[in-house]
Amino acid sequence: MIKKVLRLSCLAALMLSGQCKAGSDQKEVLPASAASAVNALLIENIITNTKYHDKIVLDKSAVLIDEYANKCEWSSLFSKGEKILFFYYSNNFCEMCLDQEMQKLKLVPDEYADQVVVLLSVDNNNELKLYKERYKTGFRFYSIGNMELSKNINSLFRPYYFVVDKALNTSMLYIPDKNLAEPSKAYLKEVLGY
Repeated sequence: MIKKVLRLSCLAALMLSGQCKAGSDQKEVLPASAASAVNALLIENIITNTKYHDKIVLDKSAVLIDEYANKCEWSSLFSKGEKILFFYYSNNFCEMCLDQEMQKLKLVPDEYADQVVVLLSVDNNNELKLYKERYKTGFRFYSIGNMELSKNINSLFRPYYFVVDKALNTSMLYIPDKNLAEPSKAYLKEVLGY
């Protein structure tokens, strides 16, 4: 059973990268119905990946700073909904990973922009302004200074997503792979519900 799941996961990764197509004449071929099942399995695995989620503990006393140097508390972010999707990036992470994920985030319909916060760990407010200007999205951008959310996850040097509810509980951690675009798109659609 484990070998079958691993094989399906490998085939799903190949399909998503374009190296294997459902119904193609390549050696590793999946019928269309199996391809759909593999895609569903892959998305389910992405959504339920909680390997690190218990390591993200938000400091309720931490102050967020917007691009105008205004301070705000976590609780003020929830005026429009019960949960918020955070995209976290530190200025010592992979810059190409940030660029690729921001391109995927730009595909989020405008009506969902208030459910997304780009959270940056940057040295000063000017950096925050530069990132906001560079990506030109309707998302809210905030800085948490040099505070790290999770040393374990940050040691991967890659940006990541997570969901926060009003009680500041975190869930649905997702660490994207810069080589695979589809899982990130599927994650965003699942979390935001569009």
